[in-house]
Amino acid sequence: MRELQFERRLNYWLTQPVTEAQSPPVYYAVAGVWYKLGALLGIKDWALAYWVRFLNAILYGVLIWIAFFFVREVYPQNTFSCVAVPGLLAVFPQDVFFGANRDILSPLLVTVALLLLFRAIEKEKTGDLSWLREVL
Repeated sequence: MRELQFERRLNYWLTQPVTEAQSPPVYYAVAGVWYKLGALLGIKDWALAYWVRFLNAILYGVLIWIAFFFVREVYPQNTFSCVAVPGLLAVFPQDVFFGANRDILSPLLVTVALLLLFRAIEKEKTGDLSWLREVL
């Protein structure tokens, strides 16, 4: 009876679409490295689960930091926005950071992409593209 249930469940899951197909599981690779680092530091058992969840807090802090740089780059004359935007991000947290899923790196990577895109547009206006050679 158990084997029959297992086969039915397995066949059901084999027919379901793979939700990870449209995006590579980069977060899971980063979380796996973070997990191994925690294990190397001597964290054991249930504390490793909390260790992996702590990675989300670090990534969220990096998002707030990058948001500050982005606003400072886009609106250098507006010091209020340079403080307000990261402050709003800190006070009204993104719910994507409350669990372990493939979308955790999306806000961070989009913010970094916007920052780099804005810098590229600004450098193109001035004609100085030497920074691009360093990045590539």
